[in-house]
Amino acid sequence: MNDITVFQTMLGNTDPWVVKGIEFDQVKERITIEMGLKGEVLWACPKCQRRMHAHACERRSWRHLDTQQYETWIVAEAPLVQCAEHGAQQVRVPWAEPYARMTMAFENLSMVLLKGMTTAAANEHLGISWDQADGIKQRAVVRGLERRKAVVMKHLCVDEKHAGNKLWLTIVSWVDEGETRVVYLASGKDQTSLDPFWLSLSKEQLEGIESITMDMSEAFENSVLAHVPEGRTKIVYDRYHVSQNMGKAVDAVRRQEQAHMTQDEAKSMKGSRFWWLYHPDHLPDRLVRRFRQLRGIAHKTAKAWEFKELLRAFWDCPDEPTGRHHLREWLRRALRSALEPIRRVARMCRDHLENLLTYFAHRVTNASAEAINSRIQALINQACGYRNANRLMAEIYFHFGRLDMTSRSTQ
Repeated sequence: MNDITVFQTMLGNTDPWVVKGIEFDQVKERITIEMGLKGEVLWACPKCQRRMHAHACERRSWRHLDTQQYETWIVAEAPLVQCAEHGAQQVRVPWAEPYARMTMAFENLSMVLLKGMTTAAANEHLGISWDQADGIKQRAVVRGLERRKAVVMKHLCVDEKHAGNKLWLTIVSWVDEGETRVVYLASGKDQTSLDPFWLSLSKEQLEGIESITMDMSEAFENSVLAHVPEGRTKIVYDRYHVSQNMGKAVDAVRRQEQAHMTQDEAKSMKGSRFWWLYHPDHLPDRLVRRFRQLRGIAHKTAKAWEFKELLRAFWDCPDEPTGRHHLREWLRRALRSALEPIRRVARMCRDHLENLLTYFAHRVTNASAEAINSRIQALINQACGYRNANRLMAEIYFHFGRLDMTSRSTQ
């Protein structure tokens, strides 16, 4: 078996091109595969598929998978057709995407490495530049988004993400059988950022939504109410957001009380900031005795901590009637408290009472969306920030969109 036959077998079906010759450059450690046409071919415009003859050719080269230690390239005379509707167009070759400078096999390998490694490490391994890696990801995301099918998404999570400076993103995630994927991204965090997502869904998709978890954003709530049928019953306010606000309230009480303590009492409170955020059962054994002593010193902070734990117990109620009674009783006591940070959280919960209670109908949270947010932050940190929102959104879709981005031949 000669070299031409070997490389033709490796490339697979390249009709109407065939391998015409192989050039080995021992010094540059490079292999060049020369492709040629079998004979006269009637081409088609790549956009409208009208049949026509080529009027010119352009010599092009594409980076291919390495052969052993040799960098491998494919070169060919790519025909140009003159379409009456679309003008001059270069026909598509079976081994590469239109306008790409790399073969589909090379891009598919690159995507695997770019997903599992840092861009710098993948670039070094592949021998490509940052711009080339970015082009691979951009084309992959475009393919993936074009291939997405309209499906009913029962459980959605809506969240916002601060990506640095004045850059905010609205992120919609779909939770399906334990898997979370980002299905929508937009710059900003107001109602106009979320509205296009609902408008992109069909009537069947909108009616098929069962739950939408979010924080207590008025803009996101208004967007849901304006576009989703029976949206009020489908909104579930995230328990993490409520717990986060309650933790901040406890810390605010601690700081206020500590500022008026004696020097010895304030010294004993030093380093206890995060202890007040623990669940009693999760407090490390080495801190239990000391924490009990602090509760005897910091009476206001201890009271705020008790309110926090009582509110935490709300999420463990077995059903909606029990949860409603528990929450109303908590609100009654919290609103009469002398602790303003606690009263502030209580007023927030009172104003959003019904959508806190929808938790018992769906039992869903925004935990998966928060996990995605943490991974997005890791991407931002790795890149030392993004100034371009579109590039960041492409990165998010590439890593967390679970898109079908494989480069495939149309033959």
